[in-house]
Amino acid sequence: MVETNPGERARETWLGYGDNRAEAERLLTALELGEGFQLFVVQIGDALAGTHLRALIEAAAAESCDDAGAEAPHTVGSLELRRDTELSALSELFRETPHPRWFWLPTADTGEALENLFFLLNQKRDVLTRLADAPVAVAMHRLDWARFRRHAPDFWSIHQAVFRFSAARRDLDTDPGLLSMDDAAVSHADGAVGSIIGPTHGLHMGPGSTHFLRGRASGWRVQEPRVATKRLALYGRDAELRSLTAALESPGARVLVRGARGAGKTSLIRRVLPQVAGRYEGVWWIPVDELPHPDAPIDRAEHILRTLWAELAAGDTEGLELLDVYPRWFAATSRRRLLFVFDDVESQELVQWLMPGGKSSVVVATRSLRPHGDFDQTLNLAGLGNQAGVELLRSRGVEDEAQARRLVQRFAGRPRSLSQAGRLVALGRAPSPSPGETISGLITDVVAAGSPKARTLWECLSLFTATFTTEAAAAVGRLELEAADGYLDELLRGGLVDLIEDKPVRWHLPRRSRRLASEGFDEQPFEAQDGHRLDFCRWVLVTQAQLDGRGWTGSPDEIAAVDWLRSILEVTNESQTRAQTPDLLERAQAVLRDALGAWKRGEGSLIPLEVALFAAQAAGVSEGRADLSWSIGLRALMRLKEERRFDEALEWVEGLLAAGPTGEALGGALLLRAQLHRELGAPVEELVRELERARDLLGAQVQPVVQHELGRARLQAEDFDGAAAVFETLLAQARAQDLLEVERNALSELAEVRRHQGRLDEAEALLRQAIERSAVTTSILELTALREALAVVQAERGELDLGIATLDATLAELFSTYLMSEDPAMLAAMLEPTQRRAQLIEAGGDRAGAIQAHDQVLSLQDQVYGTLEHVAVAETEVRKARLLLAARPAGQRSRDSARKLLEHALPILERERPNSDTIRLAAKLLKNC
Repeated sequence: MVETNPGERARETWLGYGDNRAEAERLLTALELGEGFQLFVVQIGDALAGTHLRALIEAAAAESCDDAGAEAPHTVGSLELRRDTELSALSELFRETPHPRWFWLPTADTGEALENLFFLLNQKRDVLTRLADAPVAVAMHRLDWARFRRHAPDFWSIHQAVFRFSAARRDLDTDPGLLSMDDAAVSHADGAVGSIIGPTHGLHMGPGSTHFLRGRASGWRVQEPRVATKRLALYGRDAELRSLTAALESPGARVLVRGARGAGKTSLIRRVLPQVAGRYEGVWWIPVDELPHPDAPIDRAEHILRTLWAELAAGDTEGLELLDVYPRWFAATSRRRLLFVFDDVESQELVQWLMPGGKSSVVVATRSLRPHGDFDQTLNLAGLGNQAGVELLRSRGVEDEAQARRLVQRFAGRPRSLSQAGRLVALGRAPSPSPGETISGLITDVVAAGSPKARTLWECLSLFTATFTTEAAAAVGRLELEAADGYLDELLRGGLVDLIEDKPVRWHLPRRSRRLASEGFDEQPFEAQDGHRLDFCRWVLVTQAQLDGRGWTGSPDEIAAVDWLRSILEVTNESQTRAQTPDLLERAQAVLRDALGAWKRGEGSLIPLEVALFAAQAAGVSEGRADLSWSIGLRALMRLKEERRFDEALEWVEGLLAAGPTGEALGGALLLRAQLHRELGAPVEELVRELERARDLLGAQVQPVVQHELGRARLQAEDFDGAAAVFETLLAQARAQDLLEVERNALSELAEVRRHQGRLDEAEALLRQAIERSAVTTSILELTALREALAVVQAERGELDLGIATLDATLAELFSTYLMSEDPAMLAAMLEPTQRRAQLIEAGGDRAGAIQAHDQVLSLQDQVYGTLEHVAVAETEVRKARLLLAARPAGQRSRDSARKLLEHALPILERERPNSDTIRLAAKLLKNC
């Protein structure tokens, strides 16, 4: 038995990793056979790998030297070269160094030495080739290799081959759990690994060194990231890649990268890092979501900054408050060129504390943050287009182009989902609209291939189901319920799925509740049966609506839930036969109240409202449940108002008032009736009387709403001075009480008054104030209304181009938000600004541009309404026909196009708008065709 020392055993262990042994044999053979000058580049995963490799070369060379009687190859620990190195000194160096030459550059000392190496290889390569007559091997870290390729563009003329070796520290190999499926595959294929590069404190950071900050049970430590040595395939991201690279080429960059989960934010940044790392002293990657930090954003910021400060300056922050730590952090990053990447940041408050000083750059990756003043550039990663998505799927083994296009449409172009779907298809089974058995087979194959079961379930569920439930997991994975529940709990603990507070509701489908509610009438008391029914109703009408983000679909579950709610409410007068009816009624009303807040607007979403209104007017409502009944009724009526069903809402509110509400319930009903009357064009005097009566009944918190309605009523009556006085008073009250939303509404309404008064400069200033107040706290839909009003004011001032530009920017943000959220409300919100944009283009005299703009309106209306048989579509068609016939003389093609539009629009207008000006205009235009 041959004894080996620990160093040899460690080296043998390292050679067993990946392709290290084969690469070592290639390198030794190349050095042995090399004649004359040849340059070999050696990439190493960490400093320890370099030590093993150097010892291996020295041992092999010593063995060959013993046989041939030659000198051993020489290793240089640090290449002492400067930019002003004289040729004589360089010649002396080469004469004294035996052959072959092995220049060793330690990973932690790649600063000036690496820069001089670039200069040597790129600028003095002719001298080097004349002086050297033997092979030269240069070892460097992967990230330095990326910089080498950029800084020495002519190196191809002198280098012969590249050899790649993984890290010696096995625990630093790529952690696939932190990569998406496609990234992990690329990284393993390339042997891309991470490495410890120094002690936690007092770390030397050479240029281009990259650090990965993550949490451990014992604290934080620094790792280099997994930077793949091959170019990561980023399909359809060329523009974003160029933009991010250009932004980070200069210090002081502030970049926000936005995109939905799986859009490729992390892959994009990882692709750019090797290209820009050479411009920074260090690159720090902080995966905020993975760090063990407190929930409060300010506590998270303090935790992150203290750790970064300790790593950057080895300073002690104990006893210092966040306000003391941040200036130190800011000053340290101002003096140095550092790059910080904060991944998965979803808190605006957290971002403001993480911004470094002037010379340092920062990239923030987020799903939800909106652009704001802290960033000078925003990259929005939308779903891939058809071509890019098909290319990605083809690279994953999907050869059928039609199938690939269906997958692109199905998964909205999300790269991660497409990559996962492609891998599943490559297993031999494509996902189908009814995924049950198909996915089961895929799961079986993937699990058989050795993938972790819990992660596999998560990936497949994320592709094919809307919720993560025990029953769904069991069906997908052909598992027992207990096993599926265990896997889902594992996902929960690992943070791989989102969670709401009520875990049992979140994780279990209500099938058991439905079964118990539908069966065993004789065995169960009434209250138990109704309790199961209400559990089922809450799941379908509240929880599932919140999780899926959709409105009424008319599914059997939804119909059953509404029928059961109605049946529970109808037994109010039979309380003597059901002892628990009062409690059950309160629970039913609570379900209705929550359902009204959970449902999305859309076709059919009013079906639950009828039940809610029935609850509000149910006979025999006893004291103690009246307030809840009134609140349900008013909320339902508000939803009717939002749906613009004014006549129906007014009929219901009159019935509600007839039931005899008192106090604030009466005031709320009067306020709502006044709002409906205003929408229906009632006389202003009647509106004012109702509003003043409601003001006397409602509490202080509702007074701003009443004041706002009073102002709107006076504005509608063209009492501009009276409206201005109301809104100025409301604005002063809002500012005194720090009511931001009320202040914003008052500013926008006062701007509308000033516009009617012809004081356009004041109107624009007020709208800009409202937009500024709304930058952080207001939804994008409310911001859209403000920006559209600003565009109207700009157009009325004669600045049509400026108004169109304002609308273009607004529409771009809405569309970007739609691509990330897939929320149909974003498309609907684009309608009015798009129509306004078409009007402004037409007002500017650009007939061709206006026709094109109206085409965009028609296309958007088709997407929003799902049909062209809509009165709004007909009105747009009439406007486009008028533009087509506006030319003098109109060409035959224009007349034919106009005739088709009008022939389609007229029947719709005759049905929906029989006495409107639009139908008269359409009839006149049709005669002229």
